[in-house]
Amino acid sequence: SIARFTLNLDLDPAWEPLWRVCEETGLSLNTHGGGGEHYPYEGPGAQAMYMMETAWRTRRGAWVMILSGIFARHPGLKLVLTEQWMDWSVQVMADMDGLFHGPNGVSLREALGKPPSEYFRQHCFLGASFMSNWEAKFGIEHDLVGNTMWGDDYPHPEGTWPHTREAMATTFCDIEPKHVRQYLGDVAIDVYRLDRARLQEV
Repeated sequence: SIARFTLNLDLDPAWEPLWRVCEETGLSLNTHGGGGEHYPYEGPGAQAMYMMETAWRTRRGAWVMILSGIFARHPGLKLVLTEQWMDWSVQVMADMDGLFHGPNGVSLREALGKPPSEYFRQHCFLGASFMSNWEAKFGIEHDLVGNTMWGDDYPHPEGTWPHTREAMATTFCDIEPKHVRQYLGDVAIDVYRLDRARLQEV
């Protein structure tokens, strides 16, 4: 089950070959906004309850993998959390660092060696589905541009298609081109090890 998988990430050595081969091949780990364990919600509020908890469930992998030491053991591993906003990541990094530096963080400091926020910035990437203008600016303000990729959530009806170009124009209308290039292509090229020269041709 998802719960068993999540809780045993740092305890069960059976997962180590997976982390190792992903690291060796450069294959990123990817999660989706609708994934994760959830309760069998019922009643008129079922859909609303599902949506309220979806964000938490689908972000959980970031702190589980960081705090369990997976990235410390596998410095080449990358985790992409897709269909996300980006604003939550700043508070999550602050919360993890607070636990790391706090009086109960002795064993965590020994295991990780550096603050969790550093692991987040080096190993975690966000697929920001139909990023808004304020989010693009938020990413610049909080140094998240290098961790964030534009997403359009195709083919969902709440996504930007078939008006993706218009959505991009609205989002990036007053954003410096160097940041726009990162959001729209450069980060994805680096994370997924895409052929930059071939992409530039098209």
